[in-house]
Amino acid sequence: MGLKIEHMDETSLKGTLDGMLPVRGTIEGDKVKIAIAGFLHELSCDLVTGAAALRHAVYSAIAQYRNAQRFPAA
Repeated sequence: MGLKIEHMDETSLKGTLDGMLPVRGTIEGDKVKIAIAGFLHELSCDLVTGAAALRHAVYSAIAQYRNAQRFPAA
């Protein structure tokens, strides 16, 4: 399936991944925080701001989430 973004503005993002996993994102200061069903991913957003930073961070978070699902920590 993939990512369905239901809402995105300059400071927040809300959507679903694979049709069932909740995805939330916020910009807090110089950090972008993305949560996918309890998995938290945080990126610095020094050069890119607003919706572009959220879009970049959410795709990075999806890659990290899928990698963590494939190779769980021992």
